[in-house]
Amino acid sequence: MQGPLRLEIPEIRTQGSNFSVMPTQDHFAEATSAVRSRMLVVGLVGAAFVGLVAVLLWGFAVGIVVLVVGAGAWYLWTRSLFGGAVDRMVGSSSSAFVEGGSTVEALVNAVEGVGVMTGVSLPDVRLISSDAANALATSSGDQSALVVTSALIKESGPAELESVSAELLCRLRDGSAEYLTICAAIPGLLKSITGASAAQMASMLGDQRSARADLEALSITRYPPALISTLARMGENGTIVKGAQPVTAPLWLAPAVESASGRDPLLDTAIQPVSYRMALLSEL
Repeated sequence: MQGPLRLEIPEIRTQGSNFSVMPTQDHFAEATSAVRSRMLVVGLVGAAFVGLVAVLLWGFAVGIVVLVVGAGAWYLWTRSLFGGAVDRMVGSSSSAFVEGGSTVEALVNAVEGVGVMTGVSLPDVRLISSDAANALATSSGDQSALVVTSALIKESGPAELESVSAELLCRLRDGSAEYLTICAAIPGLLKSITGASAAQMASMLGDQRSARADLEALSITRYPPALISTLARMGENGTIVKGAQPVTAPLWLAPAVESASGRDPLLDTAIQPVSYRMALLSEL
């Protein structure tokens, strides 16, 4: 690490924005719990309605059986949905995974080092072969994973690898990665009811979240040039990852999936252009 350099992270404010507010770990933990709870309630209400219909048609005993079976089935399905969310997000990020090699080893070493400083347990680290420069963090329960593209860390030195690791591990530490993973795992028709729509996610993340996350990463590494270099590589190579599924869109450090519906609430408020983030960091 760049030990001698001590960087004071300033309080940055922009006109008409809520840039000075960074959601806390408790904030995301409560939001994640609320989304999970709403999913269970939706299923219980549905099971109760079907059970009531069964009571009217076939009697009380049949209705109770339908209610219990329906509620139990929904509970088991939601457990499977959230329990396997990390594997689904990793699998949906790409199919071009790189196994082993010196690049993967160097990345894992950087993640381990930054993990000690952040107090985050070592996640699964995956490298994908891609010309785009991007990375994502995903988490659910005790499972967590990082996916990094080869272009993002190509010819990177230790300081740049640490900057990438800090960006991702800070998202695991504050709980935002788990919140976004849970929201992304919920099927489309249920997103708005459970608080997992794009607009609701953007509101929970807060204004200018990406720029704030950069400052949070710098509170760990204390070395702006490395993060600026990483962001510059993202700007030069582009961040759209070929093969990345739309379900993974909220999890990436920068836009990785082309928006099919025009305006995106996350891009409008929470995720800033790489050029803007670089300009902010260059003033530190």
